Amino acid sequence: MLPFLPTSSTTLAPKSPDDLTSWSEAPVCDRLFGLYSTAFSETDRARQAARLHWSCWRAYLRQLASQGRASRQALAHIIEESHVNPAVIDRADAVVVDELTDLVLHRYRRAPEQAKDYITRLVSAAAQVAQARAA
Repeated sequence: MLPFLPTSSTTLAPKSPDDLTSWSEAPVCDRLFGLYSTAFSETDRARQAARLHWSCWRAYLRQLASQGRASRQALAHIIEESHVNPAVIDRADAVVVDELTDLVLHRYRRAPEQAKDYITRLVSAAAQVAQARAA
């Protein structure tokens, strides 16, 4: 079992305009859509998969594990229904981690404490995703 990594006490509220899930949504979804566009023949399905995948990660970043699991199950259903290789979900997870890391490091290069908080949240979310995937 992977350890739960708590966020710092200075974690921003989910509604904060500076919250990680608010300002990173558009670029992460763009990257996810790019990946899923190569897997699905229908653009609408690729967009739906990208939104569901981001919904899963957003929930885990906000420590809403039950919502994350529900989004992940809905995503897996779409993947299966469309006869897409389920390994695309793992590749998309890597895209999310990579993009969020790049965004945090670029945006907060002069605010290392804030960057550290966001990276800690990302690592915690990644651990929860991995744990849910293994279950």
